[in-house]
Amino acid sequence: MRAHAEYFLLGFAFLFLFAQGMNRVPPISAARKLEHSKNIPPAVQAVVERSCRDCHTAETAWPWYSRIAPVSWLIERDVRKGRTRLDFSKWDSRDSKAPTPGEVEEICGAASSGDMPPAPYRFIHPNSKLTSEDVAVFCKWADELSAKGGLPH
Repeated sequence: MRAHAEYFLLGFAFLFLFAQGMNRVPPISAARKLEHSKNIPPAVQAVVERSCRDCHTAETAWPWYSRIAPVSWLIERDVRKGRTRLDFSKWDSRDSKAPTPGEVEEICGAASSGDMPPAPYRFIHPNSKLTSEDVAVFCKWADELSAKGGLPH
């Protein structure tokens, strides 16, 4: 019985160590830095840096626990989903379309409703919570873009 437990623990340790090598956290591309975006006003950029950057830009600050499987897999999945839905880093890139006024209005809606940042993220990163002033900044920007017909390239 004791030998089975030792083999089980040895196997578990091996799988745990093997899983650490499967961490595929995408690297940060220096060419996609948010501060290079001409189309995002400084006030909006400040809010994005504080509350949105980790999931919606190429400048994710990966915490220490994002390198430990299986937590790393969950975090990586969330970041990939966030970047797929909205990536501020790509708004100036030639290979992506500029967001429509409706897409920018969605940002205002998600900020206004409290859906963004998600509650688990706010729990771990309390400074990311959007204030009423932050929401006003996003919504004012969305209104301005809607009036212009979208984000210029």
